[in-house]
Amino acid sequence: MDQLHGCQMTAAYANVYVRCSCTASRVCLALYLYYDCLLWLTGSQVLHDDSYLMSGGPETRALWAKRSDQWWLAAIGLDIFRDLYELR
Repeated sequence: MDQLHGCQMTAAYANVYVRCSCTASRVCLALYLYYDCLLWLTGSQVLHDDSYLMSGGPETRALWAKRSDQWWLAAIGLDIFRDLYELR
């Protein structure tokens, strides 16, 4: 929820490139945390692997781990883009 609240705050930035990259980065981080929390919950047996969310078994866990990594990479890429733009 903190990341989504941060999206609202980044909407006030004056520069359109900084505003868009910060907002998109926050959304990517929120999605990364969503998938990462689901993986943690199933790994710690709080959420069982036979639940609806993980009905595909280990293949689903591997897919969700890959998606989590992809969202993290997208967030880092957007942050680097913003940093390079601001250094310009």
